[in-house]
Amino acid sequence: MGFWKSLFTGKDETPEESIQKEEEKNFDIFKFDGVRAQRMGRLDYALRCFDEALNIKEDFETLSYKSTTLIAMNRLEEARDVLIRMAELQPQRTETHITLAHILFMTDEYEAMKANALKAVECNAENPMAYYLLGKAEEALQHPVAAIEALTRSIEKQPDFIEALNSRASLFVQTSESEKAMADIKEVLTLHEEDETALALRAFIYNKVENDSEKAKADYRHIIELNPFNKEAYAALIDILQAEGNAEEVKKLEDEANALNLNNEDLPNYTIGGMEKRDVLGL
Repeated sequence: MGFWKSLFTGKDETPEESIQKEEEKNFDIFKFDGVRAQRMGRLDYALRCFDEALNIKEDFETLSYKSTTLIAMNRLEEARDVLIRMAELQPQRTETHITLAHILFMTDEYEAMKANALKAVECNAENPMAYYLLGKAEEALQHPVAAIEALTRSIEKQPDFIEALNSRASLFVQTSESEKAMADIKEVLTLHEEDETALALRAFIYNKVENDSEKAKADYRHIIELNPFNKEAYAALIDILQAEGNAEEVKKLEDEANALNLNNEDLPNYTIGGMEKRDVLGL
């Protein structure tokens, strides 16, 4: 290579230039071997490749690949640290702050989640997910009014944002604004008539606010038809039936629940109006 460079430029390649070219070549090999391994599901090997590449030089794209690999491996604290570094390198990237806010929700770091959601808003004031995450952070910090305000901004940006509508409806229930909650629930069920979260919220309002146990039972039964693993629907329906003294129906439902092994913590878990933590990485 030094001969050809000398021939065309009249200069020999210096040892430093030769070392730099070798490092660049090795960096590319490690980086793209890691990408291939990641696509094949060989996550441990992919992570080793990305680390080797990053030992040669710090690169935002490689850090991004590393963070997604760590998330896929459920190594969330390490992913958080990588994302923090990415945000330092390129602070104007909205998606980095959004992903970091998701991870901070997973690790129960709500103040930091709020800070990154606010940074995402600063980067792109039209992004509905940024306001949604800000609302979820405010909710976790027990600031319901601020949470509702943020979720409202999210819905203004994206009127069909079902998760934001459900979350705001849940907060309206907590703040005893059931009419507003019902309006959001109606909107969700117009968009998706089998949304379990909206049905559960409506059933709760029917039962606890409107004292209409028949409508509540109908919604809970519908949820169970849609998803027989929904523990909360079983529990709520059993509570209503117990209050009515319907021991036979209670026994039947308890037997169904036991048969489905609903006490197994590995089964899906649903949170009314909330963003289920085990589902966040798929957002």
